[in-house]
Amino acid sequence: MGMPSRKLFAVVALLAVTAGCGYGRRGSSGNSASFGHGSHLDSHYVYEGSDEPVPLCHVLFVPQWDPPRVDYGFQYASGGDDRKHTFRLSYLERGVKQFEAQPVTVVRRYLLADTLEGGGGRFNLADGNIFVVAVDRGGSIRVSQVPRLEGKRQPSEILAAVKKALPNDARVQALTLQR
Repeated sequence: MGMPSRKLFAVVALLAVTAGCGYGRRGSSGNSASFGHGSHLDSHYVYEGSDEPVPLCHVLFVPQWDPPRVDYGFQYASGGDDRKHTFRLSYLERGVKQFEAQPVTVVRRYLLADTLEGGGGRFNLADGNIFVVAVDRGGSIRVSQVPRLEGKRQPSEILAAVKKALPNDARVQALTLQR
């Protein structure tokens, strides 16, 4: 009779340890903004033991072509949890899905560095928490990392940081916050 109770104790102890890590609020939230030309900013925030969410990263998708004047649409989505969060973009023209771009994913590790993976690269969030994802007409992407902005920021501040970091990118320089 001793064996089952030992197993049960191990499970209860594991649950207690897991629950203890999540002090305060947990989970994630974000804000988003549009800068025109099909571009879209998604910010990913996490709760780390306090009621104030901490910005983990900001991802700005910038399509590298001019869509037709009518009957097109960009669909942006992001989801996951506070350990792994993925950002996606789909493009439709005349109601038909043309492509779904390669996703970018932020991966959090407790011991190793938090990273963003996308476009064949892996970026350390300690080096910068803003990412510009240039999306080509076929759905392939190119990711650029922009230096960190600490604390909760408005989309206009994030756009200003991106423009400052990428002065030679004509598409980025043409972006403006859409009201």
